[in-house]
Amino acid sequence: MKTVRFGRTGVPVSELCFGTMSFGDQADASEAKNLYAACRKAGVTFFDCANVYSNGVAEEILGSLIASERDEIILTSKCAMPSFDGITNPLARGANRRHITRSVEASLKRLGTDHLDVLFMHQWDTETPLDQTLRALDDLVRSGKVLYLIPLRRPTSKTGDRFFMNDTQATNLKAKKPHSVGQENGW
Repeated sequence: MKTVRFGRTGVPVSELCFGTMSFGDQADASEAKNLYAACRKAGVTFFDCANVYSNGVAEEILGSLIASERDEIILTSKCAMPSFDGITNPLARGANRRHITRSVEASLKRLGTDHLDVLFMHQWDTETPLDQTLRALDDLVRSGKVLYLIPLRRPTSKTGDRFFMNDTQATNLKAKKPHSVGQENGW
């Protein structure tokens, strides 16, 4: 597996990032273990998850799989989407300090780790002032619970803030669609 640098962080990651959205849903724990083992055998070191995947079960499964090799894995998760109790609980959603902090803490517990390598903001929150979101994220980085933040793309009607990516910056993350990587490698 080819290794690339993750954006401008300097961190080496496998060219492919395996998304675990199916863990705990289409892929039960046994199938998830097989998928994870196949990825590791192929050289994948980069695994993506989210607090909302299968109501948190995806993070629990991934956490059990990476436990013995956490230092060899680049681990991502996300926040801001309504968590599984956010459907009925308005406090369990958004990019406010309370939800971001609680989401990350719950993700760390489910994943069985003390930090996330990368935290993505999963959706735009028009109801929370940007400074509140940025302060909460900065506090997570300063505490060591999150190493890198990936901002979301801001709606096109709101441009100019440095926190948000434009198309060129998003391309610079060197993310590729799986089918294009597969075609390049004859898969």
